Amino acid sequence: TFCGNAGAPEHRLQSIQYSHARGRALLHLGRRRHGADDITEGHRLNLIMWNYNAELRRDPKFRARPFFVEKSRPDPVCVSFTHDRDYEAIKGQARPEGHEKFARLAWCPP
Repeated sequence: TFCGNAGAPEHRLQSIQYSHARGRALLHLGRRRHGADDITEGHRLNLIMWNYNAELRRDPKFRARPFFVEKSRPDPVCVSFTHDRDYEAIKGQARPEGHEKFARLAWCPP
């Protein structure tokens, strides 16, 4: 599941539902909000690579990226118990047992 780019008004609105095919890889920019759907059979193997550009990160334009007000209520599929302060209100359920600490650590909405 892919949602909007971090900071954009549609940050927590679903944009793409990707159906994976065996033998394919999926690449995306890190600012794109995303999540892995539950699998119903077989197994999943993830290869995660992070790239870092020190010069870009020093640029004042990069450091001053704004967060815009959301344009509508978030799609529940774009809300996670690890990142969203309003998880319970959007999902209509408590955070999973053992993960209550994320309520203190969540950053979204800013």
